Amino acid sequence: MSTDQVSVALAGVLDALTLVQEQLHALTESSQRIEATHREIVHRLDTIDPGQAAVTDLTPILEMILVCVLAMAGGVHGWSSGGRADIEYG
Repeated sequence: MSTDQVSVALAGVLDALTLVQEQLHALTESSQRIEATHREIVHRLDTIDPGQAAVTDLTPILEMILVCVLAMAGGVHGWSSGGRADIEYG
């Protein structure tokens, strides 16, 4: 192998290494952004105090809505059957 061929081969290897290094740098930056976002999400989740946690529990609210809807359905059923339509809201 002549010196020119060795020089060309080394230049190709160095170009490939430079390209790999640039891609690795881009992946590192992307990973750092993802990790920062993840830390922020975890921080926000950790800062929900018990007062706010109760707000996120929708079960009692949905149960209250269900009771009102069932009461109206019962009244409509009674009315459609010819009875009285006494509707009481819970």
